[in-house]
Amino acid sequence: MVLTKHTARDIVDALRNGTVPRAGLHEYAVGLEQHMRAMEEQLERVSTGRGQVKFVRGEYGAGKTFLTHLLLETALKKGFVVSNVVISKDTPLHKLNEVYHEIVANLSTPREKTTALRGLLDRWTHRIEERLMRLEGLEENDPRLEHRTAEEIEEKLASLAAEHSAFSAVLRAYYLANVRGDYALAQQLVGWLSGEKNIGMRAKREAGIKGEIGQTMVFSFLRVLAAMAQQSGRAGLVVVMDEVETITRIPRRDTREQGLQNIREIVDAADEGRLPGCYFVFTGTPAFYDDRTGVPAVRPLNERIRLEDPNDPFPNYSQAQVVLRAFNREKLLIVGERVREIYEIAYGPLDRSRASDRLLQSLADRLTAKFGGHVEVVPRQFLRQLLDAFDRVRFYDEYNPLSDLDEDVSQQLTHATLTEVEEDYVTF
Repeated sequence: MVLTKHTARDIVDALRNGTVPRAGLHEYAVGLEQHMRAMEEQLERVSTGRGQVKFVRGEYGAGKTFLTHLLLETALKKGFVVSNVVISKDTPLHKLNEVYHEIVANLSTPREKTTALRGLLDRWTHRIEERLMRLEGLEENDPRLEHRTAEEIEEKLASLAAEHSAFSAVLRAYYLANVRGDYALAQQLVGWLSGEKNIGMRAKREAGIKGEIGQTMVFSFLRVLAAMAQQSGRAGLVVVMDEVETITRIPRRDTREQGLQNIREIVDAADEGRLPGCYFVFTGTPAFYDDRTGVPAVRPLNERIRLEDPNDPFPNYSQAQVVLRAFNREKLLIVGERVREIYEIAYGPLDRSRASDRLLQSLADRLTAKFGGHVEVVPRQFLRQLLDAFDRVRFYDEYNPLSDLDEDVSQQLTHATLTEVEEDYVTF
């Protein structure tokens, strides 16, 4: 295991808080090798300008969020621009403009971990300037450089979003605002490109636009972002849409089906070459794929991504829809062993007579019993409580985690520490 102490501590801190770490996931991933191999093959296709999609199916606790975070970490290492969006009532699938806003708000690059749009725009326009200076012999302070760069921006974007020229108009105005040192205006224009609302009238006048980014503009703008990423030396754009099963809980049928139609449009656009350099990954529970309020409600989508046998012992990981199997005790213990190694990288050797394999096994068994035998629900709480035990072993020589295990488990399982799904299974 090759980890720096800094990264190891980041991993431990996240798991201690019950969240998925931002980096180092491959160090304790278990049973995801085939999924990742297929997804990395798709990343390779995307880097050559293709559009790709993947649908991940799994019950709660199967590790869908972990898998997609692992994918995003891998994609960043390969030079992609990435974004992770959790579908919810605040980011509903039937409102593509709001989904677009979340995609852009969560953009990350290998250099910028959040809100990376401005860095992407600057990197792209800087490359245009460099090219003009090299080919046309312009100096950095030559007033012609500003004019020629603004022209190039419009020319480059014209073919990418011919049906919506607003992106090029706003980007041109953004570039000129930066040249003049009007950074407040530049920030307003970035806000408009991000899908923010309530942008000031001055910014709109400068760019010659009206209104906000509408539903019909989203695909054009995503295509532009992916193209800009690749023209800036990035590999492409990866977007994860997590928890899409949220759509099945919407009462209105027309609203649900509009969201599903939007997914179908993304699938078709990627397949038909209208989203080059884009990779969309959707995660959902079996209910999303099988219930009448989910994918089957839109027949064309169901035909495209349907999985005939989710229990196939020889699954094809290259299909559009893949299954993520539920966690079992064996996998849980392997993860516990790997997290123990990470903890020792972060803080130094533990007393293995107390931070023992027996501790891992006993904690796994106690928690599984507390959750009615559903080991697939256990991983988050298992890692939180395991790290709490490691911390106490490190701080107190007289502490024996096995002696008070039942009491410790009960004390740490409270309404404040449980998710809604965990509460459905736990017995206090």
